[in-house]
Amino acid sequence: MPGYKPGDKVEIETVDGKYTGILMERPELADDKHVVIKLESGYNIGISLDRIREIKKIEAGIKREGFRLKRHKRDPSKRDISILATGGTIASRVDYITGGVHSAFSAEELISAVPELEEIANIHGRQ
Repeated sequence: MPGYKPGDKVEIETVDGKYTGILMERPELADDKHVVIKLESGYNIGISLDRIREIKKIEAGIKREGFRLKRHKRDPSKRDISILATGGTIASRVDYITGGVHSAFSAEELISAVPELEEIANIHGRQ
């Protein structure tokens, strides 16, 4: 839906009534014929695009700032080590605004959070 982003608060008027909620990210395996919003009750509902009469953006979603990663120079006297971020339940978090699940941190963020790692080796993050 052009002009709308996950996290936007929207009011959707359908042939059945009006619904207000937070526009959620489209699941990877979902079709493009439905939209999902999170209602104030916390429940998610899917709405067929064929049943939508009008969509109004009530409020733009919150833009989340990432933190800046420091780049370190490679020290040729140290070994090279790669940290692989593979995801999974432990390494993910729920975004309660959109209802989506995201990586809790990238490999680069882990390296920045534990700078002592770079005293031991040249650390490279891979997703």
